[in-house]
Amino acid sequence: GGNVKLPVMEMIQKLVVTVLLPIALGKAIASSSPAAKTTIQTFGSPLTYLSHMFIIITPWIQISNTALKGTFATVALVDILAAVSAGALLHMVFLVINYCGTKLIGLSEDMCKSVVFVASSKTLPLALTILTILPAGLGDKGLIALPCILGHFSQIVIDSFIAAAWKTPADSAPAQK
Repeated sequence: GGNVKLPVMEMIQKLVVTVLLPIALGKAIASSSPAAKTTIQTFGSPLTYLSHMFIIITPWIQISNTALKGTFATVALVDILAAVSAGALLHMVFLVINYCGTKLIGLSEDMCKSVVFVASSKTLPLALTILTILPAGLGDKGLIALPCILGHFSQIVIDSFIAAAWKTPADSAPAQK
């Protein structure tokens, strides 16, 4: 690899424009407009699916371009396994740190579970958003996306096992109306 300079301020500006500004604008519109609130309530599920579709399209395009170039053939299986292992290990370290933190501050069991899972997870959409603003000289973005995607998948698998093991009888009880 060569020397790559990261234009930090430019990247922060792009993140503000592509992530923070749309979230703030959407929240402001949803909070101030009764018509927007009604539309969001009426079309909540389709809007969620649309959002997920846009999130899926980003890595799909990057990985498709990488596959067309034939770059994936250069990745060894051991490198893929190392990326999955590193992502899984990092996630488990975050789970342990966040679990200890929630116990130290005395959160209830339900809050502890929520905080541990949410605070330990690194989201694929944010990783891919950051990936899109990285300079081209850093490498093939499709290849860089691969560990992000595999790490996200390993988080889901790990969390599903932990959630099943952490489940209490109260979690299965029907909600009181």
